[in-house]
Amino acid sequence: MTGTYSIKGVPTANLPSVVAGFRSEGATVTTIPQDDGNWTVIAVYPETVASPETRGAEKHT
Repeated sequence: MTGTYSIKGVPTANLPSVVAGFRSEGATVTTIPQDDGNWTVIAVYPETVASPETRGAEKHT
């Protein structure tokens, strides 16, 4: 499955585990700092990786 998923409002304390989770599933991960001190995490999955929608990530088409 391909796709780009994002989670907004990730606290700094949770950022390493969120990023590690996506990467362990084969995603390429980008993090973007938000003005409120939290992070947006964007994960891009190659065609052969299962969907992360169970993590609460929003799929972008």
